[in-house]
Amino acid sequence: MSKRRELKRTALLKVASEMFLANGYEGVSVDAVVEGAGGTKTNIYTIFGGKAQLFEAVVVQLCGAPLDGLTDLSGTSPADVLREFGREYLAAAGGKHAIRLRRLVIAEATRFPALGKLWLKSRPDVARANVAAYLVGQGISDAEARKLAGYFLGLLDIELQRQLVGGSKALSRREIDARVNDAVAFVLQGTKLDRRR
Repeated sequence: MSKRRELKRTALLKVASEMFLANGYEGVSVDAVVEGAGGTKTNIYTIFGGKAQLFEAVVVQLCGAPLDGLTDLSGTSPADVLREFGREYLAAAGGKHAIRLRRLVIAEATRFPALGKLWLKSRPDVARANVAAYLVGQGISDAEARKLAGYFLGLLDIELQRQLVGGSKALSRREIDARVNDAVAFVLQGTKLDRRR
């Protein structure tokens, strides 16, 4: 791809990302993207193939962004590690941009099922795998670790569901700490890790 075409592709993706996140798939037209990014409709059809392919490229790019803070699971105790992970998870997954992406993917999962699977693999599945791997490293069996990681993230995701439907504002740091502490206590209760708080 030529440098000029790559620059145009980048500009179109940037504008389209903002528009799709704000207005959903149906609320964005090719004309509006072109108006915002400059160029012509031909650019979109030549570079992406059409609106659907542009949308796919946007979601792929957004899902490819790293999950900052969700891979370094180290600390003095399992409870401390899970607390820090939980705080980072809620901060990352509960941010305005992340909530908009989740809404967009859910709204369009029927029309673009591969994108729904991509989002799951790049977001919740990565987080669950990281927590499970940590728990296995602490001596929990693989099956039990995956189950506990799922419970832990499920308890945290309850708070995100409220934001997802617009029913609540972002959690304060104090609220995040309270939710995370409850989730950690629930998940560690009855495991041998509970004694290593």
